Amino acid sequence: TVEAEAVLVEIDVSEESAELAAARVEARRAQAEANRQRRLAAEGNAAEARRDQANADAAAAKARIATLETAIARKMIKAPFAGRVGITDLKPGQFVSQGDRVTTIVGLDDEIFVDFALPQAAAIKFDEDTPIEITLGEETLQGKVVAKAPTIDAASRSQTFRAVVARGGRELPAGSIVSVTAPIGNEEAMTVVPRTALKRSPYGNTVFVIEEVDGEPRAKAVIVDVGEITPEGNVTVLSGVSPGDRIAADGVFKLRDGALVNPKTQAPVSDGVPANDGESPPATERTDIN
Repeated sequence: TVEAEAVLVEIDVSEESAELAAARVEARRAQAEANRQRRLAAEGNAAEARRDQANADAAAAKARIATLETAIARKMIKAPFAGRVGITDLKPGQFVSQGDRVTTIVGLDDEIFVDFALPQAAAIKFDEDTPIEITLGEETLQGKVVAKAPTIDAASRSQTFRAVVARGGRELPAGSIVSVTAPIGNEEAMTVVPRTALKRSPYGNTVFVIEEVDGEPRAKAVIVDVGEITPEGNVTVLSGVSPGDRIAADGVFKLRDGALVNPKTQAPVSDGVPANDGESPPATERTDIN
């Protein structure tokens, strides 16, 4: 852990230091001569031209000192802020080139930056003043968006946002992955079905509703209008089925309209493998729709 302005690496400056010592000696001599010429000129015993030249030489000597001090300072790398430095492979006496990595420093501020990206369509709807949820393992924290990229990334077609969250004493290394939930629009009640319940075809998306016909459960093909996919992998249905409908949630590729169905719950599991009699499992019936 280092404080701001702490020296991290110092490149050899022995040559510049020797030149600086010589420049300071020359500066003292030039200043003494300038003072002498100024005094003689005031007494009328020296020409003003010699006085001006002595003053110019003294100023040049001071400028030389400033140049060397700047060159030495540029070869000293200091911590730009208080933080924790990482592992370095540099050894004393090693030659370094411009652009070589010295070390990594991570700040110890009370706030942590969290960068996340939203697809273009979602970014347009996203209200930056709305708090976001940041999940760190089992813990969920509230974050606030403080900045955003001014453009859409041409490759991913997404926009990057930056949020801050209180550190709260957490040891979270920079570059860690977290889960970000950014609310888009208003909450709505939606009909959701498992993705496995959806049968896609050129004629449209179909869900098989299980109905009792003459006392027998039969599949009825229903064309549905689907919406977005939820984070859990389910599919929202805009029309066609309603909450409470019994649907085939698995094995729909074997069904057709009017087919007799043998509804069963999840097959018993033994040693991690579903038990069956060697035949293809029947279409699974789900009793309700969330």
